[in-house]
Amino acid sequence: MIVHDIKGENYELTRKYRESIGQKTYFWNPLDDETNKYNPFDFIDKNNRDVMYSDIDKIARILIVGNDNNNFLARQLLIDTAMSMNGEGLSFGNILRKIKNIHTDTSINLQKYLELWNNRLIDNATSSSDFDIQKFRDEKSTLYIVVDRNEMNRLQPILNFMYQHFIDLLTKKHHQEIKDKHGVRIFIDEFPTLGRIPEIEIGVAYLRGYKVGLFITIQNIPQLQSVYQGGMVNIIDNMSYRVAFTVFDPYTSDYISKMCFIKTEKLMQLDKNEQIAFNICEHPIKMKKFKYYEHEPFKSRICD
Repeated sequence: MIVHDIKGENYELTRKYRESIGQKTYFWNPLDDETNKYNPFDFIDKNNRDVMYSDIDKIARILIVGNDNNNFLARQLLIDTAMSMNGEGLSFGNILRKIKNIHTDTSINLQKYLELWNNRLIDNATSSSDFDIQKFRDEKSTLYIVVDRNEMNRLQPILNFMYQHFIDLLTKKHHQEIKDKHGVRIFIDEFPTLGRIPEIEIGVAYLRGYKVGLFITIQNIPQLQSVYQGGMVNIIDNMSYRVAFTVFDPYTSDYISKMCFIKTEKLMQLDKNEQIAFNICEHPIKMKKFKYYEHEPFKSRICD
């Protein structure tokens, strides 16, 4: 399981219980000295240079988006620098240190993409790896990605990269190779704040085929639409289950009202303790919210 835990509440409340039932838990916060570490370059193929080039190219394309000449040259510099290191000490921080001695426009452009790695804490958090997301299929594990809300905007490029990288790794193996393994669930709170994630926008239709479950929360439809434009429809339509709470935004209320064939004003007057659940090929269901912290066995699993 991967949990986008903005305030760290899930980590504080559920980590001990998960560990008590034999799960491994990891905490990744790029601005915390005590964080578990994760370096995406640890998972490239270092035995075959052709495959290694391809793996690094994928990393470069996730980090540097766009096909204009400046971005093309920046990507190529990142790839060439990484390849020249032959897999030794390969990390974003070390790549940044190597290109600082190259005084060209391309080097300056690439340094802009890597500027966050000037931060010692971020460099440390991505210098090596304490976990392998692909092994979550073999060992029940939970990764809590914890970032303070006031750091979300600044760290968006790194967080966006991490989720795309994780999904890329989780969809590498053929369906038959994972049929007897655990599925991986990804929970992303405040999904639009991560920016556009192509791996999700495109992959939402086939992720379940790789036993990857995606659970996202949004404030309203315009928030999602502002990031994904037309891709918003693809994301919503490929969600097997959808749950709506009291909605105050007229556009969102109208959108959901059409899904459940009720008047917009009724949805906007939905009691705060109620919700409407949608399942594919079934009628919408109006129900009471289930508050886990008030009921057993969930109540006793919370760690204060």
